[in-house]
Amino acid sequence: MFSILIFLKYYWIVHSAAQQPIVNSTQHDIGDTFNIICDVTRFADLKKISDFDYLEELSLHRKSFVTLTSIPLVIYLPSTDFSFIDGVVKSNFLVKHNPRNQWLFQRTGGVAFTNRKTNQKNIKIIVTAVNFQCSDAGEYHCKITLSSGKLFSTSPVNITAKAPISDHKIQINLHNGNDSYSSTNYVEESIILTCTVTGPPSLLITWNQTAKGSTKENPATGKISSNSTSQSVVSTGCEIHYYFLKLHFELQETDDGNTYYCIVSNDTGEQSRENFTLRIISFIKSTSQPESQSASTGVGTYFVGVLLFFASATVLIYYFGIRKKHRSSRDDKHESEA
Repeated sequence: MFSILIFLKYYWIVHSAAQQPIVNSTQHDIGDTFNIICDVTRFADLKKISDFDYLEELSLHRKSFVTLTSIPLVIYLPSTDFSFIDGVVKSNFLVKHNPRNQWLFQRTGGVAFTNRKTNQKNIKIIVTAVNFQCSDAGEYHCKITLSSGKLFSTSPVNITAKAPISDHKIQINLHNGNDSYSSTNYVEESIILTCTVTGPPSLLITWNQTAKGSTKENPATGKISSNSTSQSVVSTGCEIHYYFLKLHFELQETDDGNTYYCIVSNDTGEQSRENFTLRIISFIKSTSQPESQSASTGVGTYFVGVLLFFASATVLIYYFGIRKKHRSSRDDKHESEA
């Protein structure tokens, strides 16, 4: 009975170790730093191997969305006191296809010849993924090679990158002014505010508004129409979605400035927001045109009157001048006859 309990305890320890993932989380934000660990204790089947069979290699492999084949990122050689990184002698490592120079590699155990045995629990390699990007996403697994040529691998773990929220902005169909975050518009205009953003799946986009001088936010009044399109960017390892949400409304009366907020949220809460302030004034353009026309008409009438006055004066002067001359010539004739 006691021996059975010992066996079950031993089996549970080995089985639990073998089930441990090589990474704590399978989804990471862009820019994250975390460890990927290849540990001999994860290979439970090695307990069945003869003591005369030794560990030749312990390696970490990745199948990315670009390569589509499994490629070793790092190979640890505990059977020697040295190894190679890109053809240069280093301490027990042979690095292949290093994603970026930022990534870090370290090892524990296996330096001495006697530590090569597969039951040596402290043999492991630790790869620190620094500044994780979409291109780093893929299937990762650990593999060991024994001196007998036997190979063992852990189950592949799909480590994904979460696309960041970016390009969040608000645009207006009728923009007046130099400020991209505000506009002055006129009563009776039809306004459309469009909020756009790119990011991971399952984002929620909402519109809120506040009146000038108030900090209380309420759901925006107006007709809301939305459209969300998604694009799975396989070549980069991230699933990127493009969202846009439109707010339609007619400007019915003047307003000193409402502020509208486009809010981006996920299941953990608000993640990003943009604002746009709208000031509504009377449509002065419609009254300025008749005033201008009236002014120009008045000026034209004035000049016409002046011209008519001078024309009439000229005619009268000419008329009276001719008449006076005619009368003078007639008087001279009568005097000569007398």
